[in-house]
Amino acid sequence: MTQLRLHATRIFDGHHFSDDQVLTIENGKIIAIDDDLSRIDLVLEGLTAPGYIDLQVNGGGGALFNDRPSLDRIKRIIAAHSQFGTTAMLPTLITDKIEVMSQAADAMAEAIAAKIPGIIGIHFEGPHLSIAKKGAHEADFIRPISDEEWQILSRKDLGQILVTLAPETVSTDRRATHG
Repeated sequence: MTQLRLHATRIFDGHHFSDDQVLTIENGKIIAIDDDLSRIDLVLEGLTAPGYIDLQVNGGGGALFNDRPSLDRIKRIIAAHSQFGTTAMLPTLITDKIEVMSQAADAMAEAIAAKIPGIIGIHFEGPHLSIAKKGAHEADFIRPISDEEWQILSRKDLGQILVTLAPETVSTDRRATHG
């Protein structure tokens, strides 16, 4: 396994500030923080700190994901949020038509395949919500889960999938069949 050793001139580990620490990264994860400066691959000037993981991102940079789900929109949204400390996110599609859900899933599959930095999956917020507690969601789009939607939610090429739904909108038969 290849390890990457980064010398952080100043680091905040979530609890404390420290100077001249080395982060050892393996398979995309920090596995150690120490002060052994004997082998350094890269120096990180300034402050190194944990980033934010945002699980509900409707848009950014003047783009809303629902308006036109596409790879370009995803890139624009992550670029806008990255400058403020977001290091990973789930672009969020709110309650909409099945065609828009399908477009969003296809765009996410492209982003995951292209390994767009910071994109870890998708959040479907609805359309399987409670009408009584719908908030800003369009009531005309709220519906029970269809077989076509189960197929979208079961895709393996979307990264992490988060679904916001009201449990009463999913029949017990469907729960048993689709897990």
